[in-house]
Amino acid sequence: MEEKVCGLVIRETDYRENDKILTVITKELGKISICARGVRNSRSKNASAVRFMCYTEFVISGGRNNFYYMTQCALIQSFYKISEDVVKLSLATYLAQLAADIMPECSESGETLSLVLNTFYVLANTNKDLALVKAAFELRLMAQQGYMPQLECCNGCGEITSPMFFDISAGGLWCPACAAKGVKIEKNLLDALRYIAYCPLKQLFSFTVSENIAKDLYSCCEQYAVSVAGRPPKSLEYLKMFM
Repeated sequence: MEEKVCGLVIRETDYRENDKILTVITKELGKISICARGVRNSRSKNASAVRFMCYTEFVISGGRNNFYYMTQCALIQSFYKISEDVVKLSLATYLAQLAADIMPECSESGETLSLVLNTFYVLANTNKDLALVKAAFELRLMAQQGYMPQLECCNGCGEITSPMFFDISAGGLWCPACAAKGVKIEKNLLDALRYIAYCPLKQLFSFTVSENIAKDLYSCCEQYAVSVAGRPPKSLEYLKMFM
């Protein structure tokens, strides 16, 4: 039986002579794999709708083991403008791979789809600080996928003070008296982490911090995301050539 879904292509892999296997985030079915037959053929009318960073309406069938076959598609929106800037493209590739790695199959993904769409829109249409975009995406993605760090008070005694220490592996705060390990974070950095974790999604990229805080935020969010994911995506190493 065929069904219609809208989804964002976050990974494309060549398959056989003319096909592609797409990893797609959909609101309706979560993260799924779609076999797009014949789209690598030069005469395919669907080729432009199944590329990385395309938000597309798919008509699909199958569904066994979360694997589908595409029968029709129509492009809704392309963020291909991002590819005009090698740094933005490298960042988008890393963020998409991180989302693909951290999201389980068949999971509720409406919020994550919105997060990736909003982030790609920012990359394509604004000149936001890319380091802040990266950090905000990493922490918010972890929070959405069930890895919300405890950012309210000390895990040990409940104290709220400054500075605090952020335990990357445990995802929580410790006060100086209780801390056995952790990254030292001052109040301004903690405020930024709380803003990213708790603010409305539409306001996620509507903040600024000092240069020093931005560097600490970049490092802290990346370390936490990699810790949750278990290993850094391969695209992170390439991104670090530019950021």
